[in-house]
Amino acid sequence: AKLAPKALLFAGICDTVLPPHLLERKSAALSWQDFLGVAHEAAMVRLSEVQVEKLKETFQAHDCDASGALDFRELADVLASAFHTRLADDAIEALLSEWTETGHMDETFFIALASRLVRLREQDWLLYKALEEVIHGPESSVGCDSENDGSPKQRLTIERLMQQDTNLTQDQAQEMLWMADWRTGGAGEGQHLGLCDVMCAVRFPPMTVRGDGVDGPAAHKSAEAGQRVGDDAHVI
Repeated sequence: AKLAPKALLFAGICDTVLPPHLLERKSAALSWQDFLGVAHEAAMVRLSEVQVEKLKETFQAHDCDASGALDFRELADVLASAFHTRLADDAIEALLSEWTETGHMDETFFIALASRLVRLREQDWLLYKALEEVIHGPESSVGCDSENDGSPKQRLTIERLMQQDTNLTQDQAQEMLWMADWRTGGAGEGQHLGLCDVMCAVRFPPMTVRGDGVDGPAAHKSAEAGQRVGDDAHVI
């Protein structure tokens, strides 16, 4: 059972959160059916009845010809409008051929596809919630969007960083924020960083000094701070 996560790698299933009870078994081995059950949980998310009904409504809204199945163009439209995902034509064709044999996707397969997409994005969602808690505290419910990302309530500040690590000096916290602020070119001047920018920094950590020709508030410490940001990304 302990080897199940490694076995799933051969099916391209990785970076998923498996419920502990699936791997905590009296028997040290998994039967074929047991392994299929673990793989199913690893690949797909269990959707609630409310979520399934919402997906059915979405499917029906984009089934323009009322055929009971989404064709190539209808699938492209629903991915763009409902899932905010724009794929090239060949990628959509590959998606249809992988999930169906007819070139059309019915309601059942559409719900299954949504379940798979949720599982694939689960790690990003967990990362987002963890960073939201770092910035706002465990009771936070503030969302991340382009309109409020720069507001004071949406910023990771020097003070908040120092609360998270009491060994961190003000200069070190400032340098960490400046190094991580690669998306806006250091616009926060090492004083604050928006939630979405924090997430970008963790997903794509600056491992070396930025090459934009701009010295940070403590340039001689920037390489050390950049490494520290990268290390923290793995901790979070």
